Amino acid sequence: MIQLEHVLPQTLGSGEDGDSWRAALGADAEMEHARLVHTLGNLTLSGYNQPLSNQSFAQKRQMLEASHLELNRHFARATTWDSSSIRERGAALALGVAALWPGPSAAATQNGGEGTPDIPSATAPPDGLRRNSWRRYPTVAWTEPDIRRLNADARNPTVRAAM
Repeated sequence: MIQLEHVLPQTLGSGEDGDSWRAALGADAEMEHARLVHTLGNLTLSGYNQPLSNQSFAQKRQMLEASHLELNRHFARATTWDSSSIRERGAALALGVAALWPGPSAAATQNGGEGTPDIPSATAPPDGLRRNSWRRYPTVAWTEPDIRRLNADARNPTVRAAM
């Protein structure tokens, strides 16, 4: 099963692996950890969530670069995983997301946010729902079609250029 992986672990832990993470984050390791651990740049998908756990970046890198997910190709080039690495990857992913899924067209936003024929679902709630009545539900797991779509999108030249 594919799961969300925090490259910089959610818990720095103790011992050699924890020490390597603290050294990578610098003098304010605890503050940097709190600031970056749940950001887009630190998140990826993996089928190795439990084995990766709180391991060092060197150990995580080996498993992530062997992954068949396009999203993880980045780790084949990464030599360190520190604050600047996380921020740079986050910016690249954000550009890729914006290229794949652009926001509403100018016509839609000038129309009071109501849908237009070219993007009806991007700006208006589905029939039967009031505006601002949306609820958020956590994603439990990615399905195979989701993974195929992510891989196909990642092979798109426009997205690759942004990553």
